[in-house]
Amino acid sequence: MHPNKNGLQQRDIVGTNLAETKFWKRLLEDYQTRQVIFELKNYRDLSASDYRQVNSYLCNEYGKAAFIITRDFNNNLSKDKELSWAKELYNDHRKLIIKLSAKFLEKHLRKARSPHKHDAADKELNNLIDTYFRQYLISKSR
Repeated sequence: MHPNKNGLQQRDIVGTNLAETKFWKRLLEDYQTRQVIFELKNYRDLSASDYRQVNSYLCNEYGKAAFIITRDFNNNLSKDKELSWAKELYNDHRKLIIKLSAKFLEKHLRKARSPHKHDAADKELNNLIDTYFRQYLISKSR
């Protein structure tokens, strides 16, 4: 799915944010993200250029938040690399790039089949943004 396959900057998946749940409303209101970018990486270890690539997409209707989906086993940012890249993009440009693991997607696709767990992904994504701000993106005061 290449929504702009003839464009200079080709994004993997772009979806319209209708802000119908708490998480998606938060993404629209806090980060002006009406068109949501999901950049897919068929490997575990992200590089600085992966973050820079997604950063270059974030303007106009794409707002200031996007997702990188990796083959990693969890959504945690690795301490030395991914953490510093995410912090740099947030501190310098106020852009939030959220890493999602393939395992996260698998888990929530399974849960989406259950009417009792239909909002599980929304809750976990909301918690993930909170984790970014409470643990990853905080600045140490001197």
